[in-house]
Amino acid sequence: MADAYIGSSVTTVPLPLNYVHKPEKFENRTRALDGSMLINYAVTTGNVAVTKYHFELPGITQDERLAVREEALKTGNITYIDHITIPEVLTCTGSTERITMNLLRGLSSTETSDITSVTLNSSGQAITITTSTTPPSDEVYITTTGRMTFGPGTTAGTNNLIVNYIPAYPVHIISDDHTLMQKSSTGVHIVRYNLVLEEV
Repeated sequence: MADAYIGSSVTTVPLPLNYVHKPEKFENRTRALDGSMLINYAVTTGNVAVTKYHFELPGITQDERLAVREEALKTGNITYIDHITIPEVLTCTGSTERITMNLLRGLSSTETSDITSVTLNSSGQAITITTSTTPPSDEVYITTTGRMTFGPGTTAGTNNLIVNYIPAYPVHIISDDHTLMQKSSTGVHIVRYNLVLEEV
């Protein structure tokens, strides 16, 4: 698996063993007066649950930890790419004209190989990464910010657009801790560093 990239200056962080990449639903939980639990989910216009991603980098070195911290001090929302493909499901109502939709996240690069597939009503679409907005039929143009423009004659359907791609996540550090694992007889410390990142 490829190393992770973080920050505008593209600091490389090797993914450690026990690396955690986990989607979590946007939700809040409260109790009603009768004690019952109420759970509210954030959803897209197509009633698809919206998730944000949580990342844990356990057991990294001091140099790797400091490199990430330095990037975080430069800007509040740092870009994080861990080269793991995620699915995104969107609703496309269909149109005889070109339509535009947006992914929830930008692309990790300008390489089409980072987009595994774009499927519309079980039909694969030819993919081009470009700022142009006039694709032909059965083709989709995607910008690096995640704006997708489909060619004319897009077929209507419900939750019928599936995109598998490697995104660039805007993240912030929510936990930065170190644990003293061992102290030798000469006073040398063996320390474990753990960073937790969460999508903004």
